[in-house]
Amino acid sequence: MKNIFFIAFLAVGLLFACGQSPDKPAEEATAQALPDSAATEKTIHDFYTWYAANDTILYKINFTDDSGEHLALNEERLSAYLAQFKASGCISDELIANETRFYRACAKLWQNEPKDEVPSGLGADRWLCAQDYVAPYNTGKVTSVIDGNRAQAKLTLSDGNYSTDFTYEMVKENGKWLIAKLGCDSGVAY
Repeated sequence: MKNIFFIAFLAVGLLFACGQSPDKPAEEATAQALPDSAATEKTIHDFYTWYAANDTILYKINFTDDSGEHLALNEERLSAYLAQFKASGCISDELIANETRFYRACAKLWQNEPKDEVPSGLGADRWLCAQDYVAPYNTGKVTSVIDGNRAQAKLTLSDGNYSTDFTYEMVKENGKWLIAKLGCDSGVAY
């Protein structure tokens, strides 16, 4: 009888132990277990935490060329710049394609602009949607409207007196919510 209890206890222990994957990072398991609205919030907060930690490295990648009469886009350096964002783990391939289209549209406008003026599309931080840091983007309130594997997420930043909303398109890929399009209106159609 003692052996039956011992075998039953061992079997239950093995079942629980087998249900937990030791090679799966705890953070990834937590992110997948979050409801979609909480997961979209986590992605946006994680992205801005990453961005704050990497902004000085990113600013060193100059993807413009001012050697000619007008400012031009250096596609190779733009690809290196955008690859940094992809490495954050919060950005989709769709966002990389959108940003490439955006900067190509800007480059067309630059061909008619004096290069000693602020170039179209580069007057503000594209990722912060502002010239100056407004509030902690990595803790702002995020609300989402989920539609299958797509979502509209709104980040609300407030300093107590002033409130600003930024809207992001998001896509769920391989079980993880990623940013697909920034909500900045830079005045450049793409």
